[in-house]
Amino acid sequence: MLGPMPKRLRLLVISHGFPPDMGGASNRAWNIARAMQANGHEVMVIAAHPYYPHGRVSSRYAGRLFVRERLEAFEVIRVWIPSLRTRGYLNRLLIYAAFTFSYSIGQLLLANRRLDLVYYVSPYPLSAFSFPAIMFAKLTRSQVFLDVADLWPEVILEIGTIRTPLAMRAAKAMARTMSAVSDLATPITESIRERLLELGLSWRKVKVVELAIDTDYFKPQPSKFKDDRFEGKFVAEYSGIIGPKYDFASLIAAAKIIRRKNRRVLILIRGDGEWLPYVKRLATRMENVVVLDKIENASRVLDYLNAADVLLCPMRDLKETSSIVPSKVLEYFGVGKPVVCSGRGETETVIKENMPGVMVGPSDPEALAEAILMLESNRQLYESSAKNARELAVGRYGLSALSHRIETLVEYCS
Repeated sequence: MLGPMPKRLRLLVISHGFPPDMGGASNRAWNIARAMQANGHEVMVIAAHPYYPHGRVSSRYAGRLFVRERLEAFEVIRVWIPSLRTRGYLNRLLIYAAFTFSYSIGQLLLANRRLDLVYYVSPYPLSAFSFPAIMFAKLTRSQVFLDVADLWPEVILEIGTIRTPLAMRAAKAMARTMSAVSDLATPITESIRERLLELGLSWRKVKVVELAIDTDYFKPQPSKFKDDRFEGKFVAEYSGIIGPKYDFASLIAAAKIIRRKNRRVLILIRGDGEWLPYVKRLATRMENVVVLDKIENASRVLDYLNAADVLLCPMRDLKETSSIVPSKVLEYFGVGKPVVCSGRGETETVIKENMPGVMVGPSDPEALAEAILMLESNRQLYESSAKNARELAVGRYGLSALSHRIETLVEYCS
């Protein structure tokens, strides 16, 4: 066991995604790094060459195994991955396998550094992908935490990757093994924690570390975004990855209902992803639906969020989505806009307990349409929801809460 927690921790974050990459893992890794650095700790990062979501590694990184750089206050070692889009499970598996190989070697560049904590923030942490990080932590006599952001191994069962009982048993055994040789698994919600305990992981090694956002960045502010199509409109916006976790069919069906009742409401779907062609087909000839597929930088995304009146997160009724609060929803809270979400589980609990907007059941276009129309017509509900959203972001999901939680757990493991 390690000694008492030092006043200043030396932290290594390992993540396949890190800004300028977009997506949940990138945001999670950035927020952990940013929270700890802001609280006086030294943070280093190993991350893949930027590639997400377009799948192209730029010429600055192409063909190079390592690139050392500084990103704001962080020393970042970028490591090789192939130029592949994350469309289809095989491509994602190849990307994660390549990153595992590359970060394993990249760790050697830090072999002479004294570390207190290695934090692995990548998909499938309770699998062989995290094993090199665990071994590196053992060799450097540091703690190792595994960030668990999905219901492993249910997530790969749900998308049809594991189809046999034997394969499922093997995946569950691997999860227990990775937990046994690490210091902590840190699920992002209580639902995921409960599932890990059902898999046989020790409660002593499973502690929740919720998602967080930088509320000094994601905050209400005037938007520079201008588009004549939105003048005089009440804009309800979905922002983020256009992928299979989200129920765009119900959203477009809700838009059809809204068009008959209130032509001032406009649905904006902004982002990119493997379901983009499907969403564009659904939105064909829909006058009150705009799909913007240009990949934007972080400041431009913030402009879009602040330009909207209501922010949307329609989730499909999946075990994976019911067990999480998507990072995009925290960003919605941060800019102080009412949210309309569909689905069940963790997001449902947060919204019903704190009232930052309206929660409806999954696959219910009528209820989704009614929630958007209600916020458009009821100013008192709109303003109270906006106020609650911002207060929830600052009080529960700020970076200071995240850094305090990690510091507490490092001491707990000492």
